[in-house]
Amino acid sequence: MANYAGPSVAVICDQESHSGRLVKIAVFGRRDDDGTWHELPLYREGCSEPSWNRHPPTWTVLHGDSIEHDRESWAGGRLQHHIVCRLCGLNASARAETLHPLLDKFADAGVSLIRLAALARRLS
Repeated sequence: MANYAGPSVAVICDQESHSGRLVKIAVFGRRDDDGTWHELPLYREGCSEPSWNRHPPTWTVLHGDSIEHDRESWAGGRLQHHIVCRLCGLNASARAETLHPLLDKFADAGVSLIRLAALARRLS
């Protein structure tokens, strides 16, 4: 089983339209064994089970012209992240080969929390 005890980076949204509400959108963890980044399921407060239904994963897998949402289909495909705030609609999209090196930079600099607006600027 993969160990995610290494660094993690959370993506949050705190746009003015939220009226002061902070929304956690995604959390990415770096595996200790191979250094790859994976999106971790978010946990609802007071719940011990991850909730992919309430907070669906941000990724899709691109295989030529087909798009899949099954993690197991990643092999041979290109991972695309679509990070969207469900409250205000702010979004950022990037392929894994673009986003993951950026997550490395954040983690190596000790950054564990990034605002979605800032991430979108970095990815554009």
